[in-house]
Amino acid sequence: MDKKLLLAQLKKQFRDKTKFTESGPSTDEGRDWLTTTEALLKQYDANKASQFRYLMQYLFLRLSSYTVGPIWNNMLSILQGTIAELEVSLPKTDEKIYGPGDQYSVYKDLKEIIGNAEKEVFIMDSYANEEIFDLYLDKVKTSVQIRFLTKSPSRNLGAVIAKFKAKPGVKFEAKIDNNIHDRVIFIDDNQCWVIGHSIKDAAMKKPTYLLPVDSVVDMKSMYEKIWNSATSI
Repeated sequence: MDKKLLLAQLKKQFRDKTKFTESGPSTDEGRDWLTTTEALLKQYDANKASQFRYLMQYLFLRLSSYTVGPIWNNMLSILQGTIAELEVSLPKTDEKIYGPGDQYSVYKDLKEIIGNAEKEVFIMDSYANEEIFDLYLDKVKTSVQIRFLTKSPSRNLGAVIAKFKAKPGVKFEAKIDNNIHDRVIFIDDNQCWVIGHSIKDAAMKKPTYLLPVDSVVDMKSMYEKIWNSATSI
């Protein structure tokens, strides 16, 4: 598994630890949290997963809270330690800042980010035009799933969307939702970028930015809800 995706999933397990503490090890929810955490740890380090599993067995015994407490804290320490190690091992993705008129730099960086997708590109842009297809999406690998969410498109953009959907072999879906505002790009479930302006206007007359989002899982979950209620084009 990609390290960045693994890190995001381990962070989610740590945030969701109350699913275990509130329900206990003998419930389906509690067991699911334990087994999922162990499986994720194993993908990073089999020894850490083994230590976690060794401590986990004591949670199913009739032990006092004074005994269980330190065991649980040690399990959380293994999880937190793994998260910290992964964070240190991953290269830092710096924000990208652009001045007025620096449109070509925005284009180069976006082209590289989108072009590196191996599984999925998911783009939200309220005020997109047909350039997004000509400059970026047309160059995405044919094996990559593309999803595009915008507000009510212009006639020209609607025509381009229809033609793009008809391309042989393309994996493409488009939807509209008038509630979206931010410009967001997800790449392969492990990258999320927020753009200061609509892609078509980025750095045209005003400064703008591309900022990486660390909480990819949480961010995508939010936009998946919007996508699921949006209207297909």
